[in-house]
Amino acid sequence: MQQRTNELMRQRERTLRLNQCLSDRGYVEFYLTAEQRKHLSTLPVGSEERREYLYKLGTDSKVLEAAAVK
Repeated sequence: MQQRTNELMRQRERTLRLNQCLSDRGYVEFYLTAEQRKHLSTLPVGSEERREYLYKLGTDSKVLEAAAVK
């Protein structure tokens, strides 16, 4: 049980460090609309098309302004 607790703590610390790193570099987490989620679900996970679609959304100031996680 102690080993599992330690693993979970290390995983949480890594996630926090990653989130801070992304934030320091200007990454902004944002919500997807139902329409955006629907379109995203049609793109294969790991595909270039999916990456490009998310990049397009994540670099659109209007999308970020409307849907940024606060």
